Amino acid sequence: MSKLLNRVELEKALNEIPLNKLDIDSGIYEFYENKEMSIGISYEHSEDGNKVYIFNVFVCGEYINVDGEYKTIHDGIPELLKVWNETNKLFGKQ
Repeated sequence: MSKLLNRVELEKALNEIPLNKLDIDSGIYEFYENKEMSIGISYEHSEDGNKVYIFNVFVCGEYINVDGEYKTIHDGIPELLKVWNETNKLFGKQ
């Protein structure tokens, strides 16, 4: 299975995202991949009209939403780390 991520590794991956290429409501941009898992980000209008970042984790062809809508890409780090590492452990035991 993929490796567990720590905050420093995730921050580095986030800092490499070309934010100028994320168009509003234009789908998911995958920016980190390790073996069977990857992370995607989208830039969208929220229900209240704000522009927010939404994260997803992909594993073995499955799509997992990361809870939350974030004003900056770094706001989602705690939840994204949690989902990545818990999913990795879960799928690694199969």
